[in-house]
Amino acid sequence: MESSHAHQMAALAIEGCVPPAADQMSLTPRTIEIGGVQFAWVCRLDPERDKVGNIRDFKPQARYKNADRVPINRYGAGPFCRFRIPSGFPFSGVYALTIGGEIRYVGECVHLSRRFGPQGYGSIQPRNCFAGGQATNCKINNLILTSAIAGDAVDLWFHRTDHRKELEAALIAKISPPWNGRIAIQDVNSTKTIVISTTGINVLEGKDQQDNGRAAMTGQLAERIRRHANEAFIEPARRAGRKEVVIVAGDVHKDLRLESRMPAVCGALDTQKFQTEYRVVLTKRTGPHQGSTVTWIFEVLP
Repeated sequence: MESSHAHQMAALAIEGCVPPAADQMSLTPRTIEIGGVQFAWVCRLDPERDKVGNIRDFKPQARYKNADRVPINRYGAGPFCRFRIPSGFPFSGVYALTIGGEIRYVGECVHLSRRFGPQGYGSIQPRNCFAGGQATNCKINNLILTSAIAGDAVDLWFHRTDHRKELEAALIAKISPPWNGRIAIQDVNSTKTIVISTTGINVLEGKDQQDNGRAAMTGQLAERIRRHANEAFIEPARRAGRKEVVIVAGDVHKDLRLESRMPAVCGALDTQKFQTEYRVVLTKRTGPHQGSTVTWIFEVLP
């Protein structure tokens, strides 16, 4: 038994993870395979509770100074919870959230403890509830809260890797976790593609990468941009009863954490497809042909 325990401890150390708390060791497996990749257990995400054991919920929107001028994003209404993970995970890699062993979400990070800390998923900041904020933080935090209220424990898993963006994209495409949304998007800033097979994880670069779906990635990026503009700007304006919405290319580019993709942003939002699909009519466009200052003013149809 001691030999087996030592072997498991060593496996976790390789992944850059610390062992689970003693009271959870017998209840939670130490590793899990996701899409052919081994992940190590980090902890259970247990929302903060009051003195009698009830889960506390929070609505931080009123603390935002521009709350009366900026619309709430799609996931910003809340409510939200607060939780913590161990601080000793300054690692980059891919993380996963599970409920009862089922994969619910896959993401990537440069610092796991910070990603799940008070500036990330662990506590929703007021600015992130509004258009231009980190809507994903709101979405995941609320899902963790609603799961906990329903009695479903959410576990956090981690795989340490230097190819975090590529592996995240490959896993999302392979298993389609329900909390990741409708479409799995490959990282559009990367020059690499991850291929997961029975022989392991392979990284394709250069011509091999170009031959594996550059055109598809371009189309996926355009859809991602249009969908974000709708979720972050148009739908909040429609729900608020506003007849007009202003979208700035630089805001969209920043929200999606893109790199040198301003032509793609402008191209996606200049299309008639965007207006037709999301029921808006362009009334004014200002700025250069392509650039961060390009501004669209759309009439929002019912």
